Amino acid sequence: MQLTLQDIIELQTKIAVSRHEPSYKKLFLHFHKPLLHFAYSFLKTKEPAEEVVCDVLMKVWTMKEDVLKINNLRLYLYQAVRNTCINELKKNKKSATGDIESLDLQCDPDNESPEELFIHDELRKKINESIKELPPKCRMVYKLVREDDLTYKEVADILNISTNTVDRHLNNALHKLMSAMRSYFYILLFSFFDLALIL
Repeated sequence: MQLTLQDIIELQTKIAVSRHEPSYKKLFLHFHKPLLHFAYSFLKTKEPAEEVVCDVLMKVWTMKEDVLKINNLRLYLYQAVRNTCINELKKNKKSATGDIESLDLQCDPDNESPEELFIHDELRKKINESIKELPPKCRMVYKLVREDDLTYKEVADILNISTNTVDRHLNNALHKLMSAMRSYFYILLFSFFDLALIL
């Protein structure tokens, strides 16, 4: 179940006031996967990304009543994960500046292989391939806005860019994805047409 902003605030309150473990578990499960994908985009390996996300989420519990001072928990968590990842990269000397533009971002740490119809599976693969071919920051903006449902303002705050730049990156991403999909559908259409002639 997708949590609304009001749901998140209520869970924050229960965690802060009564140390309500089921509320913390709900928050953890809600944020864990998208934050893991986000952390993986920086660190490129699943185990360190998992550690970063768990540490950040654990802080929500250890903050106690201070968690009520956070106005936008989602934004806070994404920023905390981003900053922790950049610090990790600097510490490991993989990135001297922590410049997100220079990172070779990956889309997803999971190797999911759901049993789907062939056409749906091929389309999903094509979309993922097209997303991976986007420029790094463009890909990051697309994922945060379209997959993680963050607002332009939240993405701008997380990545330290303007909302106009977010809009530009997203439009660029959508334009490239639409072009790739259009080409794929033409190929698919002709393939089915050829198959129909053979049959």
